Amino acid sequence: MIPVLFVGDGARDSAMLPPIVSTILGKTVRPESRNWARLHAAGRGYDRKLLFAFAVARADDLVAVVATVDSDKTGRDRLAEMHAARAKDRAKKPALPTALGCAEPHAEAWLLDDPTAIRTALDLPPAHALPSVRQSNNPKAVLDEAMSATGTSRYLDLIALIAGALVPTRCGHKKDTGFDAFEQDVTAELGNL
Repeated sequence: MIPVLFVGDGARDSAMLPPIVSTILGKTVRPESRNWARLHAAGRGYDRKLLFAFAVARADDLVAVVATVDSDKTGRDRLAEMHAARAKDRAKKPALPTALGCAEPHAEAWLLDDPTAIRTALDLPPAHALPSVRQSNNPKAVLDEAMSATGTSRYLDLIALIAGALVPTRCGHKKDTGFDAFEQDVTAELGNL
C-alpha cells in the first residue's frame, strides 16, 4: 500500500481521488487528505500551500502527493502555480513524487465522463439517462441527481464507489476535462512507486 497525501477542494475530492489514482496505478494507495482551505498556515496562493503540503507529507512519512484543483473562473492559473511550486521544491530537496491536475470544470466531470461507472456503482439500469460531459454545465448536479435515485444520502460513499468503478479508457472526453493530463502525470510521477 502506497501512503499518499491527497490535496483537493473538499470531502468529495477526498472520496474520489484515491480510488481513481489506485485504478490508474493498478496499486492500492493509503490516502491521507487535506483540503486547500485548511492549508491556511502556509499563507495565500496555491504555490505556498503546495510547498506546505510537501512539508506535511515528509513529516508524516508519506511517499507521494496528489494535488488537484478545479478550473479557475478568475483567470488565475492555479495549475501553473502548482507546477512552479513542485519545481521550486525539487530545486532544494530530493524529489517527492507529485501528481498535479486541474479538472474542467471540477472533478465530478471526470466521473461523469464514464457513465458506465455511474450506472454500475449506483446499480442503475442501462437505460438510465445521463448527459455527457459536453451536454452538462454542472456535472456535480448530474451526479447528485443520479445518486438521489438510489434513495440514500451517503453521497461520499457513492462518489467513492463511482470513482472505484471508473475505467479511464471509457472516458471519451478526458482531454476536455483535464483528466488526460492528470492521468499522464499520475503515471509519470507515481508509476514507479
